[in-house]
Amino acid sequence: MVEQEKLRVLLADDDPLIRSALASVMANEPSIENVIAVENGEQALVALSADHFDIALLDVEMPGMGGLTAAKEIAKRFPEVKTVMLTSFPYPDFLERALVAGARGFLTKDIEVDVIVQMLHRVMNGEQPVSPEPQKFIVEDYRKTAKSRERFAQFVSAIEALEARYQPLLSPLAQGFSNKRIAEAVYLSEKTVRHYVSEILERTGCDSRTEFVFKALETRCVQLSYED
Repeated sequence: MVEQEKLRVLLADDDPLIRSALASVMANEPSIENVIAVENGEQALVALSADHFDIALLDVEMPGMGGLTAAKEIAKRFPEVKTVMLTSFPYPDFLERALVAGARGFLTKDIEVDVIVQMLHRVMNGEQPVSPEPQKFIVEDYRKTAKSRERFAQFVSAIEALEARYQPLLSPLAQGFSNKRIAEAVYLSEKTVRHYVSEILERTGCDSRTEFVFKALETRCVQLSYED
């Protein structure tokens, strides 16, 4: 039997009872070399600046800097650290945003600690483990998206055919941003944005921005850039 590499884990969770219980049990796991527990994303970044960790296990929702924002910052500042999200509420939106933030796993707090530890080792082996409940969302979402892409095939084709100059506007437009906010995001004049948006709507066969948002979200043919 191959001995597992011992891990150094940073745990961030704002619930003192959960934080203490997880840290205590994980500290007694033979395959965990060290576990440090903090209560939010800001403290996680401070801890990472002071010491080396293999994995940052982050609660999704925390006061101050939550896990999703912390995951993005860790990816920028500590790319060698693998982030794994932990939550009591596996909403589909959380899962999608976690993956966009660069998380290597998405776990729920209802699984046993020894299973969480196994998942962390799988992350270190290059896998992206997801707890059973979020897995259901992935399967159902795939089915729904496939049906929507078939239903709105012309819209998808039109998006794929758009020239490069339109591409930066697609994500903010699909998120319902105003022309002014899109202009600020893509560094174009509001007049140019207004013109480009009109052309995008015409080219994709949408009678309104609302229709564009609906079809973009349903087909997932536009990559969203979430702001926390």
